[in-house]
Amino acid sequence: MRSFRAALIAFALLFGMTATAFSTENAPAQGPAQGKVMIVLDGSGSMWGQIDGTPKIAIARNAIRALMADWSPGLELGLSTYGHRRKGDCGDIETLIPLGAADPQAVIAAVDGIQPKGKTPLSDAVRRAAEEMKYTEDAATVILISDGIETCDADPCAVGAALAESGVAFRAHVIGFDLDEKEQDSLRCLAENTGGQFIPAGNAASLQDALGQVVEVTVTEVQVKAEPPKPEPVAAAGMRFKALYAEGGPQVKGALSWEVNEAVKDIDGNRKRVAYSYDTEPFFELAPGAYLLSVTVGSATGTVEFEISADSPREMAVVLDAGLAAVMAKRTAGAEPIAGNLSWEVYGVDKDIDGKRKRFAYSYDNQPLFTLPAGRYLLEVTHGASGGKAEIEVEAGKRAEAEIVLDSGIAAMSAALTEGAEPIGGSLAWEVFETETDIDGKRSRVTYSYDNQPQFFLHAGEYLVVLKRSASTTEALIAVEAGQRAEIIVDMAAGILKARAEGAGGSMSWEVLNAEPGIDGKRARVSYSYDAQPEWTLPAGRYVVSLKSAGATGSTEVEIGAGKRHELVLQMQ
Repeated sequence: MRSFRAALIAFALLFGMTATAFSTENAPAQGPAQGKVMIVLDGSGSMWGQIDGTPKIAIARNAIRALMADWSPGLELGLSTYGHRRKGDCGDIETLIPLGAADPQAVIAAVDGIQPKGKTPLSDAVRRAAEEMKYTEDAATVILISDGIETCDADPCAVGAALAESGVAFRAHVIGFDLDEKEQDSLRCLAENTGGQFIPAGNAASLQDALGQVVEVTVTEVQVKAEPPKPEPVAAAGMRFKALYAEGGPQVKGALSWEVNEAVKDIDGNRKRVAYSYDTEPFFELAPGAYLLSVTVGSATGTVEFEISADSPREMAVVLDAGLAAVMAKRTAGAEPIAGNLSWEVYGVDKDIDGKRKRFAYSYDNQPLFTLPAGRYLLEVTHGASGGKAEIEVEAGKRAEAEIVLDSGIAAMSAALTEGAEPIGGSLAWEVFETETDIDGKRSRVTYSYDNQPQFFLHAGEYLVVLKRSASTTEALIAVEAGQRAEIIVDMAAGILKARAEGAGGSMSWEVLNAEPGIDGKRARVSYSYDAQPEWTLPAGRYVVSLKSAGATGSTEVEIGAGKRHELVLQMQ
């Protein structure tokens, strides 16, 4: 892997050539800027996290510093950030450099001054940046660099769609810095809904490369807008490509990602990228020479080496040697497919030397369609605490279908203080265990919830449900049938006790004890509290409540009835 310094130098040379070519050949020497760009940099507390021993904010500062070395004069520039002044404040968004003629030194100084602290209101930050650039009147581009997902109750997907609909030519390019795959998915749509790019970056070098890609795209778009439209030359040197699932077809029609690199590697073993496209049948206009093309759709990739010369063909097909896998899950055979709360993973069937399988794809769709290289795969689906597995054979150019039957049902739970009472909510803790115990006498926990009325998706069978609320613990055996929904109310056989004291002052120490002493003559403590007016949920029965406060004491016996609420006033002595 290249060192960070080498990556910066390589990018500076590449971007410098691109930006300089535009500024000298496509922009007037003293004319106004022809493009608008706002960089929105994550200033939330997570940016203090480290990659290879270096804080992420330091990596971002270095990447932007290198970017500023060759910023194109054809682009106006602004800078904003969020989460850098206050913790827990979703309104902490600030424009550090207003949009205008680029001042690289001012941008570098502003970025160096960011001290990450708070939350991640990235959706609102992108919206504000668009508004500052008057995106409804002029073409505008936002480059968002974030190491976290939205944390301020906003929908990045909806924001991207709204900005694209109302903007003249608005683009949001998103660089997901050090995000896992699930986090990447939550931000990808912000870019895609505006026609922008989403590029993941996991380290210093890839962050620098990602910045280079999106700025190169922006400069190219400005060039196109600055020049009058030209018809495509009839005899342009280049080649058109299409992708085939298998030799002879069928053709792949969508969700393609193409990349053309020089065939010769540099001293670091890397190839220089010269073109890319997301079209179905892209045409690449290229100088004479040798190239390596790759095309990816889903989890399948095809590559081909080719040359551009006077007698080279004008079209070429790339064979992926791949097929489609259409999958669904059902609770029982013959039932309707399950809709919602599904998690799919696709693995190769063979294990490596460590006993692990390679993961090829994942999805949270109800009925995903996977594009996979020809071969055998292991499908795994999870639905709550239930799940299933199946093997599937994918053939090149063909569609395979798989149906996984989970043999599962739904346990819809609620709790009542006594039989026939209304369901109770608040501070409920549910646990579901297998009924069988292991050799140590312990049960395996299947799932849990803190909801008032949780729904558990479980394999058919019997389970032990343990419900806790305050000082009350209730156990109930439940049965789940495949394809059935069971509405289960757990009778807690408990009441509520609220206590306060007269004649007490200062700190308070409450205890609730069983009224009947144990075999050792001592009362067992059931619960305690340091609140001024505590409230307990207690199983029906007799208890002794005691209080110590500022040298005064008090105690009394109380009987708790199931489904009843008791108000206790303790007189202190």
